[in-house]
Amino acid sequence: ANKAWIEAVKADLATHEENIVGRLQKIYGQPMPKQKIRVDLGIYASWAGAYSYTEGDEHIIIGSFENANQGKLGVEIVFHEGSHFLIDSIYNFVDEYSKAKKVRINRGQTWHVVLFYTTGNVVKEVYAAKNVSFEPYYKHAKFEENIPPFKLTTAALALHWDPYMRGEGNMQESMTKVMDYIF
Repeated sequence: ANKAWIEAVKADLATHEENIVGRLQKIYGQPMPKQKIRVDLGIYASWAGAYSYTEGDEHIIIGSFENANQGKLGVEIVFHEGSHFLIDSIYNFVDEYSKAKKVRINRGQTWHVVLFYTTGNVVKEVYAAKNVSFEPYYKHAKFEENIPPFKLTTAALALHWDPYMRGEGNMQESMTKVMDYIF
């Protein structure tokens, strides 16, 4: 099953890696780790189906049996988990915003929605450029329908983060508008 998963995603990963990684690094303003990121596949990768961590080297674990990790969604999940190594600027911004505004924010939820949204839409753009239809994982999993704060955050991102992703404005301004919209 792991070999079949690799065969199903490796061509798209190789074809799109440079473009997607370059785009994500530019958006987040951080480079990917210098060392290659280790990716392991297994039958189970926590309740989430995939996760990433750093203990020395960066490491991604993906459940190759998980239905939501198959095909193009499997391609997205590799870049989603890789984006965890780029998201510090957003994580720190959310922390600083909450302290400055004296509001209690579930930082894990907010920065992770930004990560889902950004990576999913970057992957969607890359496929769209090849005339290939793709629905990001967060849409596929119906997070907006099932998690009201997720929907509120993606609405804010569509209004204030999308322009930044297109090269308009800067990250700080865009994230301030996103956070003000949410809170």
